[in-house]
Amino acid sequence: LSARPHYKLLLADGPDHDKVFTMQTNIGGVPYGVGRGRSKQSATQSAAAMALYRLGLHAPEYQPNPELEAEWPLPDVDLDLE
Repeated sequence: LSARPHYKLLLADGPDHDKVFTMQTNIGGVPYGVGRGRSKQSATQSAAAMALYRLGLHAPEYQPNPELEAEWPLPDVDLDLE
């Protein structure tokens, strides 16, 4: 996997003083992770952690969130990288 990750803002919800951001990690145009946070940076980090976890890489900070995963379903990850 040599493609660089790109991050996409999916949703910014709530009043300006209390926004919650939902970001998506895309690698090679394929969505690999979704994250939510009180800042774009924390949502991006959460999405990146999910992507690493789904790729079978070390992501100790990843905490599964079934509600978020149900709201923003992702395709299955094909780890056949040959």
